[in-house]
Amino acid sequence: MDQEKIIWQLIWIFLASLYLVHGQEVQITQGRLKGSSEKSRNGTTYFSFLGIPYAKPPLGELRFKEPEPHPGWTEELNATKIGNECPQRSLANNQLIVGDEDCLFLNIHTPKLDPGLKLPVMIYIHGGAFKAGSGGIFRAKFLMDRNIVFVTVNYRLGILGFLSFLDDVIFGNLGLRDQIFALKWIQGNIAQFGGDPNRVTIFGGSAGAASVDYLVISPLAKGLFHNAIIQGGTATSPWAFIPQPIALQRAEAVSTLVGCPSRPTAEALNCLRNVSSEVLVQTTDKFLELGMFPLGPFSPVIDSYLHPDQAILPDYPLALPPNPGLNIILGFNSYEGNMIASLACYNDFYLAISMETDMARALPLVTCVQDQVGYHEKGRLVTKLVDYYLDGSNITKDNVVKFADMGTDLIFGHPSFKAALNYYRNVPVYFYLYDIDPRVPIASLFGICPHIKGPSHGEEIIYFFDDIFPSIKLNKKEEELSNRLLDLWTNFAAIGVPTSSWTPVSSDRIDYLHMTKTGFTMKRGLYEDRMKFVDSLPLLTNRYNVRHEVEKTEL
Repeated sequence: MDQEKIIWQLIWIFLASLYLVHGQEVQITQGRLKGSSEKSRNGTTYFSFLGIPYAKPPLGELRFKEPEPHPGWTEELNATKIGNECPQRSLANNQLIVGDEDCLFLNIHTPKLDPGLKLPVMIYIHGGAFKAGSGGIFRAKFLMDRNIVFVTVNYRLGILGFLSFLDDVIFGNLGLRDQIFALKWIQGNIAQFGGDPNRVTIFGGSAGAASVDYLVISPLAKGLFHNAIIQGGTATSPWAFIPQPIALQRAEAVSTLVGCPSRPTAEALNCLRNVSSEVLVQTTDKFLELGMFPLGPFSPVIDSYLHPDQAILPDYPLALPPNPGLNIILGFNSYEGNMIASLACYNDFYLAISMETDMARALPLVTCVQDQVGYHEKGRLVTKLVDYYLDGSNITKDNVVKFADMGTDLIFGHPSFKAALNYYRNVPVYFYLYDIDPRVPIASLFGICPHIKGPSHGEEIIYFFDDIFPSIKLNKKEEELSNRLLDLWTNFAAIGVPTSSWTPVSSDRIDYLHMTKTGFTMKRGLYEDRMKFVDSLPLLTNRYNVRHEVEKTEL
């Protein structure tokens, strides 16, 4: 009998191993899913369910409309392949337009398929200036060495995701509405993957960070998550927010450019629904004025024209408090501005030299503030910027690092500073400054520049996700840094506190964790002179004094 039991146990182990190889199955409200098994960095087995449709494809009559529940499927869905990315220019080859409008998919990775586990859930929202990217490229190999459930999400991009006529016909912010719809889907289904719907953390970088920040203040996202991590981008980053008048001008221009009427909006909608997604992606390019700028011509907008119960963003971001009960990690990299400095420097400073002919137009574009300053203020703004950062000179190899500082402050640093001031009295805010030189600078993707230094925009991302840049393999010290960052982020997801030694912001001077290659230490007073200078500029952000009760301003 004992021998027979042993034989049956061996058979069971063999069959179970086959089951792991060929995937796992999960029953959710929409139907049955078949996933696959993978290995983490340390060799732990985890399970992936890819390309799960969380909403109906936004096609035909659903284009420019709210996401709607997916009806489900009768046969088992093969969830072993990443779903379509949304229409966009290819990140690998800018000459190609890729993606499909049937793109509202999410991906789930879990160490165990046990509804009773109630593991912390981490949801990553991808970046890409609200016009590119997808959740599927962010894999879970590093994160799955922690006891969490990891989710990535696609959302509508560009014109299809953010076109707004400032009315209830084409109302904009559809990409954010997709994100909120996905969060609701996760609330209803994540327990089947071992996740705890009462311990949900959203995090993201760049436009994903700005998205997280929007969700922190959006009344429609209240209660759908509990922690937020905002990495290099906020709702008031100048590329992440379009003032209402400019949003309307661009919407009407889109209609005209594709041969549709711009009024009434109902007729524009009927016509725009018949324009191919490829043409709409191409039309986005017509709004670029200088190289790749403006970065995000179609981005979120205040939708105060909707009923209060329907508005994603009923007021300017700095006029809105954070949703109650949240914990927030917020920060940026010390040389985020290398992104634009490398562009200015590349090819013997070709862009920098071309900017000299009309700095009043070019500098606001390159620093992304062109929509955040009045037309008659641009000359004064540019003079102040050039005097403060460049000592009144043009951009050269001798001051390109200072130009990087300008980009850091305007595009990422000051918006993050203002967000912290807006939040810290209401919820715990753990601020960081990432200041670790990269071995292989990601800024080189924008252009080779030997004169710049420090970590650029998105530089930390390779420590969270494998295969983002396949040519960059972490060495031993980098793996140690990766594990340290992952410990902070996943501990925060589990208990709402990254570590006891990282204390939250307690005053307007900003307490922050300074991350350097020699250690992580707490400091107070974040780039104070630089932040004070940007406070003095005639920018839209500075109309809002978030240290005191905010006086609302019509845009």
